[in-house]
Amino acid sequence: MDLVFQTLSYSLLFIILTEIGDKTMLTALCFSARQNPLAVLISTLSALFVSTMIGIIVGMTLSVALPFELSKYIAVILFLLIGLSSFLGPVEHNLDCSDETGLFSIFVLVIVSELGDKSQLTILAMAAYSTLPIVTLAGAMLGFVIVNSMGVFIGHKFASRISANIIRRVTGVIFILFGFLVFFGIF
Repeated sequence: MDLVFQTLSYSLLFIILTEIGDKTMLTALCFSARQNPLAVLISTLSALFVSTMIGIIVGMTLSVALPFELSKYIAVILFLLIGLSSFLGPVEHNLDCSDETGLFSIFVLVIVSELGDKSQLTILAMAAYSTLPIVTLAGAMLGFVIVNSMGVFIGHKFASRISANIIRRVTGVIFILFGFLVFFGIF
């Protein structure tokens, strides 16, 4: 039971950290200003589920196809790269929400923007390293629900008060630390 709670907690935490201020949250925030917020949330979460399943399947495939030690080092490298890119990379805020985009278009936009994104790579690494990919999926989806609900319903009230650079740097440090925890066998 401890492993289930730990896996659920870590996947929830890392998705929240990777998604706050990320382009998916901003997309949900942006489009919900002009469209039905619940419909935007459902479209966004549907796309995130598909993207998450891709990451889980690829991660599970890697964990079966590769020796455990190699899977562990791949996870460490991914976490360190995500951490460094979050800490050092530019903040992405170039969305144009001026048109009335349909819900299917939002679905496609989110899937395309998530492929190879740091949240999908996080899920891939966790699924490759974890023995509980379904729990990883549940934690990730719960994290997506939390972050995108904030983006859709209340995010616009707080977006101007929190620096995206600070969020990005704190997230980067946490991922780097997590990479070292995995490397040294603490997680």
